[in-house]
Amino acid sequence: MAIGIAEQVRLLVEILPNEEQERVLDYARSLAYAHLPPGAPGSAVLDFVGAFPPETVAAMEAAHAESEQVSDDAD
Repeated sequence: MAIGIAEQVRLLVEILPNEEQERVLDYARSLAYAHLPPGAPGSAVLDFVGAFPPETVAAMEAAHAESEQVSDDAD
């Protein structure tokens, strides 16, 4: 009997070092997040808490804060 895709992935990930396992997990989470329907409730993204490294979160927060700044240079 053939094993399913999820089981194949599990078997492959199992032999990777922890750092590589984390990369696979991050990638899988990013794929899952990309397929959420538009307007998905906030609770749908709670599974992704902790999915991004702290330095990525800090960069995203900085970019968000920068995008909210209003410039007085408007012509």
